[in-house]
Amino acid sequence: MDFLKTLLLFMTLTVASSIQAAPTPEVTVPPTLSPVATVSVVTPAPTATPLPEPTITPNYRYKTLSVGSRGNDVRKMQQRLIELGYLTGAADGAYGYQTANAVRTFQRANGLSVDGAAGPATLTALLENPKVKPNPATITPSPEPTATPDINGMIPVPDEPLSLWKNYTGAAVLVNGQALQRRDGSRPGMWMRGTMLILSVNDMAEMAEDWSFSSDNSVMATLQVAQRQMVIQMKDALADSRAATDESYCDMYNLWVDSRSVTTAQGDIVYNEGKWYITDELLKKAVGADVIFDAEENTLLIRYADSNSIGNND
Repeated sequence: MDFLKTLLLFMTLTVASSIQAAPTPEVTVPPTLSPVATVSVVTPAPTATPLPEPTITPNYRYKTLSVGSRGNDVRKMQQRLIELGYLTGAADGAYGYQTANAVRTFQRANGLSVDGAAGPATLTALLENPKVKPNPATITPSPEPTATPDINGMIPVPDEPLSLWKNYTGAAVLVNGQALQRRDGSRPGMWMRGTMLILSVNDMAEMAEDWSFSSDNSVMATLQVAQRQMVIQMKDALADSRAATDESYCDMYNLWVDSRSVTTAQGDIVYNEGKWYITDELLKKAVGADVIFDAEENTLLIRYADSNSIGNND
């Protein structure tokens, strides 16, 4: 029994001695990982698609206007072109080449088909589009007419607005196809006072083959146009017409054409500084003339109508 105890004790001591002699195992420390840099991935914002410019559907109630068209529709179009800087001068209602060029410039600037004719698409853009583009070019406005007397002495009366007057002396004048011009190149005196066209009787009688004229004073004159004799006589009751607010301009005259009395309006006949003037309206009433003035072409066309169309009888 003692032997067994002794053997067990010996074995216990031997095992304990072996454990103490064995090297202590190393503890493996896991490596420290360096922090990984965080990369921020930015997703680009989607590119905004520009919205298309709103378009205006052509208004097909507009009739196409082109070179040779005349009337209020042309005048309205010209006025808008003037406001936008595409056209200079007055809106006279005559579609000439200057107006056609202005329409082309407008069409080009506003992305329209460029042809110089104002069709429904062009007129809709011009008259209805609030975002219509004005003329990018600088346009020098026409100078205001001055009150400096010209060779015929026709100037505005005192205090009369100068905007009423435009001097067209030098414009081409054709009477039944005859161009009126002196040897020195000068042409009949002609003015526009508001919408009234005024012609120099003295100049017309000097240059037109079938015009003749005689007068010694401001009271009476005789004018012959195309075999029609006009007798002009100042009325007994004179009217003061030189107020700036009065649309008339001169004293009242009686008129007889081939012994028939023709109604005249105040301002139809003008006597000023020794010379006589008549309006286009009187020429129409007196000899039944067709009178057309094209401001763009700077040309006055006069053609005599049939003698039966002479104006009102009193």
